[in-house]
Amino acid sequence: MAGSPPRSVDEWRARYRAATEALEGVRLQELAALSDQDALKRTLSLTLFDPMANVSTESSGLVEQQALFRRLDSR
Repeated sequence: MAGSPPRSVDEWRARYRAATEALEGVRLQELAALSDQDALKRTLSLTLFDPMANVSTESSGLVEQQALFRRLDSR
């Protein structure tokens, strides 16, 4: 693939498609080589946020939010 840059859109597409397929092959090989424990660790590490504590409150916060809006609106 190294060499002169692509000259047409079709050449760009062909190179991109070839690179995508090659990278997908590498990714599949790496996944196949994982042990079950490593695969589980990676899967569990995909969480974006820490779990929120299940805290029960007296209200939903809507009353406080409305009061805040009223104060901001009176300015």
